[in-house]
Amino acid sequence: MDALVIYESMYGNTKKIAEAVAEGLATRMRAEVVEVGSAPPQIGKEIALLVVGGPTHAFSMSRASTRQPAAHAVARRLRRLGVRSVAPAESFYVTDIRGALVEGELERARQWGESLAASFPVPAS
Repeated sequence: MDALVIYESMYGNTKKIAEAVAEGLATRMRAEVVEVGSAPPQIGKEIALLVVGGPTHAFSMSRASTRQPAAHAVARRLRRLGVRSVAPAESFYVTDIRGALVEGELERARQWGESLAASFPVPAS
């Protein structure tokens, strides 16, 4: 069972979060991290879990009022394409638009990835 983490990152923070999520996923499954421009045009049957992440600041600082609507819009679009959501959208925070991640966010992303992986049954060997 494999996971694919696809991300878009303007200043590198979303890439760091994607890598941390994949690290957490890798505790129970193979996980690959791919920038959206290099993502495969189709997801193969070997991919059991797809994680999609990107910045939601829309040319300004993201606000609580813009974060969740953007994440929910992506989730709605994926549902329309037949993708089943296994967890609610998660947000991770930076100190400012070009700033560093808030302290502890990489570890929180790793733990979130680990909890996602734990929600999948382990295939029989």
